[in-house]
Formats: sequence, C-alpha cells, structure tokens
Amino acid sequence: MKNIKQTNYKLKSGQEVTIPLRYRNCKWMMATFTVPSKQIMKLLPPKLKPILATPQKALISFGVLEYPEVSDLAPYDEFVISIPVQYDPSVNIPFLPLFFDPFFPRKIYKKNASYIYHLPVTTEESYKAGSEIWGYPKVVREMIFKENKKTKSCKLIDEGKEVLTLEIEKIAMSKNKKEFTYSSYTEKDKQLLLTSSHPET
Repeated sequence: MKNIKQTNYKLKSGQEVTIPLRYRNCKWMMATFTVPSKQIMKLLPPKLKPILATPQKALISFGVLEYPEVSDLAPYDEFVISIPVQYDPSVNIPFLPLFFDPFFPRKIYKKNASYIYHLPVTTEESYKAGSEIWGYPKVVREMIFKENKKTKSCKLIDEGKEVLTLEIEKIAMSKNKKEFTYSSYTEKDKQLLLTSSHPET
C-alpha cells in the first residue's frame, strides 16, 4: 500500500468505505473460451476491441473469486463474466496473445484489461460498494461451492434455480508467490473506467 493515496467514500446507505480496498487470502478459479468475435463486439463499448484468438474468434472468461478478508467490507464471493479487451488499438492483431493471461502484465499488454460484463456477488454490501464507486455491473446472487481432491465447483443460483456452474480440475500450484495485477474496464455515468486490483496473499 506504499505511495497509494487513500480516499473515504460515503455510500448512499451512509456507510463509509476507505479505498483502495485491501483483499487478503483470495481464492480464484477461471476458465476462458473462444466465441465468435462478431457476437462479442455487440457487448462492448465503442472504444474497446476484443482480444482475438483467431481472426474470427474472441475470448470470454468465467471466473469465481472468494474474498475471505476485505478491508471495510464483510467477506463475499463473486462470479465474474468478463471479456479480454484492448482499448482503441491501432491494429487488432489475432494470436496476440495465443494463450490469454487474465492478469495482463502492464509492461506487455498496454491498455489491455478485462471488460466486466456481468458480476454476481453474494452480499448486498459488496453490490452497493462496487456499483456506486466503480460502476461494476453487480447483482446479488447465491453461490454454492463444492470441493474434493480432484475438482472444485461453484453453482450460481438465481431465485432457487441453477443458472451456471463452473467446475475446474485442480492442478499443482507453484510454491513461488508472484505479485499480479488484475485490470478491468467498467462503465459509470457513461464514462469508461479502468480499475486495477492488487490482491495480497
């Protein structure tokens, strides 16, 4: 948190939140798929262009993040649907990158991030903070997690019905801890915002 200016933001509910928020001991899982780029273009603001896996295929990601420790907010989970994008590129070159890195190292992928298309969360508090401060398209939904030695899954529930399930096979993780930045685009008051998160382990 060095050299980062802190700001107090008062929500409509009267609750005060100090930003940037601090996240610790996060857990996440993510899967990325190819889809027709023409379909993805319809979902994006004018200045954003999808990162292309092939000339006709863009990418879409489904991810689940668990936040057990958050400054100024109670623990919550979120199910993010996002689109890897570039901001107003002069040329949109396919195959760059061949394998999507969801955390977009800023030294390599300038002006790139994930456009947040849909963001269910598990608490009303997180919904209010995220939508009011950053314009995240949040909705409050229930999530059910299951885990065994081989796999982990999360079911997204809306009014008692299963809407979507993300299940991944567990893989061994490196013991070397790495710092990363997750950058995302959202829209608030018809303005495009770029927000970067730096989760702490």
